[in-house]
Amino acid sequence: WNPQFNIINSIALNFADDYSAIFVDTKNALLWIVSDQSKALYKTDYNANVLKEYPLERTKFEGITIDVDNNLIYLVNDATFELHIYKIID
Repeated sequence: WNPQFNIINSIALNFADDYSAIFVDTKNALLWIVSDQSKALYKTDYNANVLKEYPLERTKFEGITIDVDNNLIYLVNDATFELHIYKIID
């Protein structure tokens, strides 16, 4: 989206069973996409090319935010009402 809420670009996603949440990392030009049904977190470039897949231990992760400076991922699970915090280690 641009500041006028117009679509800048659209890309079809095809690497997961569903797409529950997305975080845009503008500092590193990355997208972080959570899939509830695939039980995975995906790190992609802006063209949605998967750079890394992180398996998740359960379904129902539906929200994500990332502290880019401290390499921390925050995932919210709708089924358990829990916040999970992960350290990014690449």
